[in-house]
Amino acid sequence: MGLGHALIFHAPDSTFSSDHAAAFSALEITLLMGSEGVLAVLTIIAGIAVAWAKIFLGVHFPLDMLGAGFVASADSVPVAPLW
Repeated sequence: MGLGHALIFHAPDSTFSSDHAAAFSALEITLLMGSEGVLAVLTIIAGIAVAWAKIFLGVHFPLDMLGAGFVASADSVPVAPLW
């Protein structure tokens, strides 16, 4: 897009949210639904660090990170009764 400065090269793709943030969010939700509180908190901390790093490096916008969390949550809602 040419907006701001990217500190590392990132191949552009057409996806809305960050794949890394979506994977972390899905793992966090899975751990929370599985009553693995300590692991869930550690994963949330790691996910926030990854999201912040990608924003700081200019690879993603903040809404990309929030969108990944919403996508992972929306995907978990239909699966939760089966859990």
